[in-house]
Amino acid sequence: MIRTVADGGSCVQEHASQEENPEPTVLVVDDEQPLADAYERWICDTCSTRVAYDGKEAIQLLDESVDLALLDRQMPGCSGEKVAKTIRERDINCRIAILSALEPDEAMLDVRYDTYRMKPLTSPEELHDLFESLQRRATYEPEERRLLAIVTRKRDVEQHVDQETLQQSAAYSDLTDELDALREEVPRADEILDDEGFSDQL
Repeated sequence: MIRTVADGGSCVQEHASQEENPEPTVLVVDDEQPLADAYERWICDTCSTRVAYDGKEAIQLLDESVDLALLDRQMPGCSGEKVAKTIRERDINCRIAILSALEPDEAMLDVRYDTYRMKPLTSPEELHDLFESLQRRATYEPEERRLLAIVTRKRDVEQHVDQETLQQSAAYSDLTDELDALREEVPRADEILDDEGFSDQL
C-alpha cells in the first residue's frame, strides 16, 4: 500500500510491500482536514490513498495512476471543480466524485464528474457504496462512461435548477444534444442507463 499525504507543499510517503494485484489509487481532497483524514481511514485498508487538504496540492498529486478522486467542491484558492477539470484536461482515466454542502447548480454542467454527493459522508458504509459505484463505472467502455457521466449531470442539475433557467442555458442545451447523440452512437445505451438506475431518463 502507498499512502501519500500532501500538506502545505510537503509530501510524506509510506511504502509497504507490493501486491500482485494492485489496489486502486484514490485521491481524497478536502480542506476540512478531519473529514479528509476520516475518509482516508475508512478506505486505506483496500486502497492506495493520496490525501490533499487543498486543490493546488491535489493537482500536484495527480498522475495516470489515480483511479478514483473524491473532491470537495468548495475550497479556497483552487476548487474541486478546478481539480476535476484538470483531471479531464490531462486525460487521466479517473472516476470523479464531487462532494459538497451545496446542491448541484448550473455551473456543474461544465464539470465532467461521475457522481455528486452531499457532504458530509457520515459512515464508512456510505463511502464504500460510493466507491463500489465508481469502480463499477470503470468497467464500462469509454463512451459508455461518458454517457453515464452526462446523464448523471443532467439529472443532478434538473433536480435542483428550475426549468426556465435551464431552457436559457447554452451549456444545458449542449449537454442534452450530446446525450441524444451518444444514445444513438452507443449500442447498449438504453440497457446501460436502465441497469444504472436511469430509466427515468430514457
